[in-house]
Amino acid sequence: MHVDGNASDSGTADRIAAAEAQLRAPATSDRLDAVQALADIGDETDGPSRQRCVEALCRYLRAACDGERRGDSDDRGTTEQRTDYCAHDREVRDTIVGVVAERVRPDAACSWSTSDFDFRGAWLGDADFSGAVFSGDVVFERATFSGDARFDAVMFCTGADFKDATFNGSARFEGASFGCFTRFSDATFGAEAWFERARFTGACFMDAKFSEAAWFGRTMFEQSGRFAHATFGAEADFSEAIFNEEVLFGAATFRGTADFHRARCIEARFDEAIFHADARFDRARFELEAWFDDAEFHGNSTFENIALPFASRFYGTDFGTARIVFDNPRQWGPCGPVFDWGSDGVGKPANVEPQNWPPAAMLPLQDPPWPGRSWPPPTA
Repeated sequence: MHVDGNASDSGTADRIAAAEAQLRAPATSDRLDAVQALADIGDETDGPSRQRCVEALCRYLRAACDGERRGDSDDRGTTEQRTDYCAHDREVRDTIVGVVAERVRPDAACSWSTSDFDFRGAWLGDADFSGAVFSGDVVFERATFSGDARFDAVMFCTGADFKDATFNGSARFEGASFGCFTRFSDATFGAEAWFERARFTGACFMDAKFSEAAWFGRTMFEQSGRFAHATFGAEADFSEAIFNEEVLFGAATFRGTADFHRARCIEARFDEAIFHADARFDRARFELEAWFDDAEFHGNSTFENIALPFASRFYGTDFGTARIVFDNPRQWGPCGPVFDWGSDGVGKPANVEPQNWPPAAMLPLQDPPWPGRSWPPPTA
């Protein structure tokens, strides 16, 4: 039964204060009891009282424990003072994550979805929030996920902030939905990152580092997608991704295969991007323009069947010595693209195909209509 959620209610406030104090106890069993007490109070109340319980649980996760994550200071004092009760508290942290995750899923007996969650600088082990719905603000800025992080099919109704977050295990956001502009800038992904079929209102991955494969296939960006200066250490899959506004990959580094097969973009910037391995842009479609000024291609790269209808630029592009293919474009102009060599192909590197320049366009263009907000795309 819910009671008055006003934290000024003396009985509720006293219970919360007692649980907060117990959450600082040296014994793990006492801290686990405190977590359960806060969960029970949060279930029984709403409004400010529930939010205070949420903040107490999040505060514990934000405590920087010696040997687990970098030692940021907070209201609990120095790292050394916190070591005694923070040592070996993986069970407590996992329990808190489980308590929160259970209560933000649609089938929760008591929903905490409208609460605000501040995981800023938090340390989490394996975190499974799959299927959760966050209607309030949720911040994971500078959070560290030491295990696997699962956010499959999560709904962030007001967006989320993962700026400078660290994912040591796999990061899974397949089918996730982000209601507002979301930051993953400066985030570090130590294992595979899965964003397939996710839907972003807009997202910033500037300076993000992907050590293993990054999967963005069939992902939709309603607004801008920013990947400038991002580093992809292995395969980067953006096949069939949809960018309804501009997408920025300026100065991005692709060390593995870069796959933009059948991607659709309104406007794309790849200025100064470096492709160390193969790159696939076959059947990609650019509605306005695509800039590859000063980009570098060091592997086999295909632009076969590409649609470049307006002013696209390849000024200063280094096509290296591997095979570069522009055969059978589905649309070539009428306003471009433009290269360092003449429109008749004079000065074109020998490794750029076709030899007869410019390539002859395949007409008519037989792509389905621009999908706009139709989502998710069919699986077939």
